[in-house]
Amino acid sequence: MWRPDRGDIRESNPQLLTISQHQGEGPEACDDIFELYDHEPSRFKDFKNANRTAYDEAYRLYKLADFLGAKGIYDELLRKAGSHSYEAGLSADPVLDYYALRCSDLVKASSAGLVSMKDWDGVHTFIA
Repeated sequence: MWRPDRGDIRESNPQLLTISQHQGEGPEACDDIFELYDHEPSRFKDFKNANRTAYDEAYRLYKLADFLGAKGIYDELLRKAGSHSYEAGLSADPVLDYYALRCSDLVKASSAGLVSMKDWDGVHTFIA
């Protein structure tokens, strides 16, 4: 895991997308999770590079609990990404599928009063 005290890893490798933050054991064990995509075929790298601002904005809105705004961006990226090459029902970028569904579920949960926006930090907490 990359820790913030080691500097911004994205400055040294621009083909990284921040895709999540996870809470491990203990209050200080929060880490960013990145997707490194420089090994992917050119069409995927080109797509992610061309849409980098949209990916970052969607994740920023998600972190701010603007699930509807984030979902709109993720849905637009899904339309642009096209279909997965061998997995029916998925897009070419499964991270988009995950966050579009997650945002949709969180919109429903917040409307039902099941998600407290006051307590939302956008961090997945693993409970052992």
